[in-house]
Amino acid sequence: MKEHTEFRIFQFIGRLPRKFKLLFYLGLVVYSLKYAVTFLIPLAQRVFIDDAIANKQIWSGHAMLLLGLMAAGTVLLLAEYVGFRLLRIRLREYLYRESVSKVLALPKNTIQAKGSAYYTAIFTNLTQSLSTLVSPSIFDFFFGSVQMICVNIIVFNWCRPVFYLFLGAYLLTAISTYVFHILRKRLMDDINQSGANLSAESNEIVSNTFTLKTSANADYFTSPVWDLLLKNNCQTNSLLKALEINRFTFSAIKYATFFLMLVIILHKIIAAEMTYGQLLAIIAYFSSLFEPFSSYVTFLGDLTNYGSWVKRYEEAFPEKTGALPVSAPTSVRVDSVELQNVILPYGKKSRPLSFKIDCRLGITGLSGEGKSSILKMLYREVLPETGIVIINGSVPLTAIPAGAYYAAFNIIPQSVEIFNRNLHDNILLGKKLVADGHAVQALAEIRETLAGMRIDAIRRVEDAPVSVRSFLAASGFNEMASSGKHGEFMQSIMSNQEQASQGVFNSNYILKDEYERIISLLKLEKLSGRLLGVGGEYISGGERQRIALARFFLRKDYVFYVLDEPFSSLDAHSEHVAVKLMQDATAGRKGILISHQFNTLEKLSDRILLIDDGIIVESGVPQKLIAENGQYHHLREIFYRNHSQTVPCGDK
Repeated sequence: MKEHTEFRIFQFIGRLPRKFKLLFYLGLVVYSLKYAVTFLIPLAQRVFIDDAIANKQIWSGHAMLLLGLMAAGTVLLLAEYVGFRLLRIRLREYLYRESVSKVLALPKNTIQAKGSAYYTAIFTNLTQSLSTLVSPSIFDFFFGSVQMICVNIIVFNWCRPVFYLFLGAYLLTAISTYVFHILRKRLMDDINQSGANLSAESNEIVSNTFTLKTSANADYFTSPVWDLLLKNNCQTNSLLKALEINRFTFSAIKYATFFLMLVIILHKIIAAEMTYGQLLAIIAYFSSLFEPFSSYVTFLGDLTNYGSWVKRYEEAFPEKTGALPVSAPTSVRVDSVELQNVILPYGKKSRPLSFKIDCRLGITGLSGEGKSSILKMLYREVLPETGIVIINGSVPLTAIPAGAYYAAFNIIPQSVEIFNRNLHDNILLGKKLVADGHAVQALAEIRETLAGMRIDAIRRVEDAPVSVRSFLAASGFNEMASSGKHGEFMQSIMSNQEQASQGVFNSNYILKDEYERIISLLKLEKLSGRLLGVGGEYISGGERQRIALARFFLRKDYVFYVLDEPFSSLDAHSEHVAVKLMQDATAGRKGILISHQFNTLEKLSDRILLIDDGIIVESGVPQKLIAENGQYHHLREIFYRNHSQTVPCGDK
């Protein structure tokens, strides 16, 4: 509430497409009509009963009115349930598509920093939670309060003693609710504080080599940790007792009020001052009279939950991230990337840097001299202070759909993400293995699917056949569709059906023989059949890097590659095998290798750039740089001198 939770929620709802807002407001109208009908039914019931008793006739216009209101209430209840359920399903689909498209547009380093599991939770669990924003239950407190006021006006006109009885009950309920709210808040603060102290004390003991044997020692039970543990447990029990007492108090007030209400009204009926119809109407209303008090706490909890969900969603996809602004995307294949007169945002010198990824480009230099800044610009994560990144010789980077741009790169980052799944899942990443003999059939089925696809009917990824969706998403369809250029995009994709068929195949399948060959060469068989741990906690740094290399070698549909220290954790034998495989994989391709290992840098680079404080100080083929006897030659000599004495015998 302190962070203007309501304002944040209404802002989020305000950003939803108009159709969702209109349907939500229409649903609220249905919901309010349902409340109105439930309010009128006891009144119609009262008139019907009193009229039937007075005239000794059941079937009359009042009976028809009551039946009509009951039927209307049933229809409205069904319409509210079905309508809001369908609205939540549609809203979740929209939020899912929106969050997936936003993830695809995020810089690669941003995704790697938080991990894919974080973003998977966003567009699965969080979108499910946010879809309940269109549920009218959050308005139960307001509707219930209005109904309570209306009922009390009626009771005031029928029987003032009962009205005053209700006022007294409301006052007692409000006081008890407030007292227990304060008590609950204080207990929660105490629990949190003692929990923090317990954590601090436990960490202190553990950091001082606290062992299992020590924990069984009698001294432990006289330590501050034991006292804090008992205190925390007592506070938790106190909170539970307070909640139970609160529920008991609320029920006691409600039942006592109900009994006294019956006594007062029966006296009035005996004295012929009230009717049985009025008694039954008040009884029907009674259960809803205290609803605002019980729903108020629920309302505050829901408001807090919705606010935290919206905040988490906004933090995952901030509007201003420092990433490149996106102009109207154009449907174009990424074939070349060039940095023109770029000054790195972290460089101390102001000389512009220009180069084109037109070969196997090696980049080296001392740590902190601008190599990571170059990658951040290539990943669309930061803007250069001056200059521009050009695609295909003339197209600004901001005009390329983010999905299509990222799909053009095959990357081995320094930080490799490992999932708590088996080796098979960690390498295939959702793709399927297909035997070479079945690959031709699978490709033929894809061609048939594409040939039968109606291009004009595909306005979102979900409209396409299942096998084609990942290919379209990775090709930048979402960005093009949001700009109204889905037709143009589909035409450009389908203009070369053979290329599109191969792209769909690569987004769904990996050849089984190639998979087994790479696994064998990288010596990964021993990891098969077991989970690798959260973040790869059960494997070594070398095994983690070999998994990243396997992912890289098995991907075929890319234009550029980026290798950021890809062999730094490998032993000598694994590095020898991996470098040989990398030579074959990158032959004839374009990409960047960033490395401080001059032996692998020279084997895998056609041209090398030496970066010093954000500028290129030396560049050329390896033999030329060695012969010049300059800064590159000097750093190379230091490297070989440092590595001539010790050879790693295992993964680091």
